[in-house]
Amino acid sequence: MREEETYISIDSNNTGRYIEGFILRNQLIELHEYSENLNTKIKRIEAYVQKYKGNIIFSGGDNVMAKIPEDNIQAIVELTRNLCEEEIVFSIGTGRTAIDSYLALKYAKTFGGHSCIRYEDHQFKIQDDEDRKRYVLSE
Repeated sequence: MREEETYISIDSNNTGRYIEGFILRNQLIELHEYSENLNTKIKRIEAYVQKYKGNIIFSGGDNVMAKIPEDNIQAIVELTRNLCEEEIVFSIGTGRTAIDSYLALKYAKTFGGHSCIRYEDHQFKIQDDEDRKRYVLSE
């Protein structure tokens, strides 16, 4: 029997704002350090996806989209959350299709980061218990 797969979309929040701020303040060393730090985190997310038997569909800038066995989604969510820090925070969306995961990601980003939302059966759903404690969605 084939294992159920889910799409996951990951994006950092406010990256453009940080980059603009560094440039406008002429903080090029800080900009370089931020860029290196973000790139390292994206590479780690890619490695997590591969470790957990996923396939990367897209990875660029501050975004990753992948297809992962359903049973491994929560591990990727937790590992990605552990990468977050003050200036680099990730939002996550999951769904049965790439479109569903992208819609869930866009909705998750409205909460300001650290959120993981699933879009399924035309509804947004909180992906895990950590988010359930912080948010209440009308279902």
